[in-house]
Amino acid sequence: MCRNVSLFCRLKDDSFWDEVRHYRSVNTQVNEFCAAENGETFVIPESVWNAEFHVTMEFCRQLVGLELLAQLQAFYESQPPTDLPENKPSRYTC
Repeated sequence: MCRNVSLFCRLKDDSFWDEVRHYRSVNTQVNEFCAAENGETFVIPESVWNAEFHVTMEFCRQLVGLELLAQLQAFYESQPPTDLPENKPSRYTC
């Protein structure tokens, strides 16, 4: 018997997909607010899935910082490993 039957049954429930649609909508609204950089606070109203919350430009700056950090990490991880000769110390060691 498949162990995911319970999860599958829950995913068939419309409320799950309603929550997914709500999340996508909130995510889009926050991204649009942050891109506009108008300096005001954006209010996400209370819903079935969340309490009211406020998005500030400081929050947007933090999101951008996290996104840039993730991009830098992805770039670093995509690079081939660097082989250092054993007799030559790395310029990055203290």
